[in-house]
Amino acid sequence: MIFTVINTMCLFFIPHLPIISHPTKILESLHPRAYALEGIKFGMIKKLIDAIDRRTWLDRVYNAKQKVQEQITSGMIQLRMEPGHSLLFVGKGDFIGAQFVLNHGVDETVTISHSKPFYTQFWNYYDPDGIYDDLKQTLIRCGGDHAGEYIFFPVKDDQIFLPGVKAYDVSPHKLDIICQDIRVIEKERGWPTKRIILIGDQFHKSFVQSEDQKGIIKNSEDTISLQSISEKYPNVTLLDPSEIVLKKVLEIADKRKIVFRATKDGIEEYKQRFYARLTDLGYKPAKTKEGILTIGYDIFEDQTEQQTLSRKIDDYYPVVLSKNVRDALIRNGYKKEEFLYVPDLVLQTLTQTASEQ
Repeated sequence: MIFTVINTMCLFFIPHLPIISHPTKILESLHPRAYALEGIKFGMIKKLIDAIDRRTWLDRVYNAKQKVQEQITSGMIQLRMEPGHSLLFVGKGDFIGAQFVLNHGVDETVTISHSKPFYTQFWNYYDPDGIYDDLKQTLIRCGGDHAGEYIFFPVKDDQIFLPGVKAYDVSPHKLDIICQDIRVIEKERGWPTKRIILIGDQFHKSFVQSEDQKGIIKNSEDTISLQSISEKYPNVTLLDPSEIVLKKVLEIADKRKIVFRATKDGIEEYKQRFYARLTDLGYKPAKTKEGILTIGYDIFEDQTEQQTLSRKIDDYYPVVLSKNVRDALIRNGYKKEEFLYVPDLVLQTLTQTASEQ
């Protein structure tokens, strides 16, 4: 019965709260049974009003929380980060970028991507094929004014070592445009020039040329590479994973002869690039019999894994890209210093470079 009276009070009294002066008279006019409960104090009405106020406040909190969650999901949220935080432009499945984020505090990095990453809530949406204003608004939302650096991962994770000519997520000419736009945005907004770090192959190139019916017009070719981008704009650093790994190979070889081991398909795909890059770093085959270092790398990592676990070759160092193969080697008794895990080598160099800003 009390429940009925309370409901009646809610329905009738609340719309006229400003003019309530004698609640018992109103109760009498509403219903005899309500008047019989004349002893109910006006304080009950106040409690009801307070309850409604609390409900309204909770609704506001819930709605605000829901709006924030929608902004997080869509990648359109305004973030306030620690000064010096890193802005990471990553593609789908960029393990090195993901691990870099996980190795840092939650307010030290913002991931900028075409889709929501699984490993962080601190992200913003950006499509590399978007327009200038899209990039500008993304940088503003991510605290670009006090960021430490912009980090790009245009190379594909599964081809990060000795990649083919098209093994990239973002083409060199597109990356050139983005770097140019960043510098314009900084100038327009009055921001200091931040370091741009490119994680990719220095020999990835975009070619542009003019042709007529007979062929290429003389001196019309324009080649854009990650190397040329790093030289074109101020404060741009290129970290080439292949170079990082091969420098480690030369260190391990210690003047020994270096042999490349793979299937026939792997030899055809990688051997020429392997030795060309080693030669660029100063490698010369040893003329004396000081031993041999064998480096294993193949098109499919299960082939490299099988060769490694067979343990038929002394001084055999496999180049490993995936966490699954790394874990398999460790399970089978290999120590971390007995194989070359590319993501760790690149991460070490990237972390050191980023900390120098």
